[in-house]
Amino acid sequence: MFEDEYDLALAVKEGIKKRSYQVGYQLQQWTISGNVDSKNYQVFNL
Repeated sequence: MFEDEYDLALAVKEGIKKRSYQVGYQLQQWTISGNVDSKNYQVFNL
């Protein structure tokens, strides 16, 4: 599936980036809906 370690590392990095986008988006939604205060938001801010 992966040509070498570089491709594997790239895929992992992309996956992490995509995941942190998702987490950031979820936090924005929670903050908008008022379920998370700014103190907790800092904890999850990636």
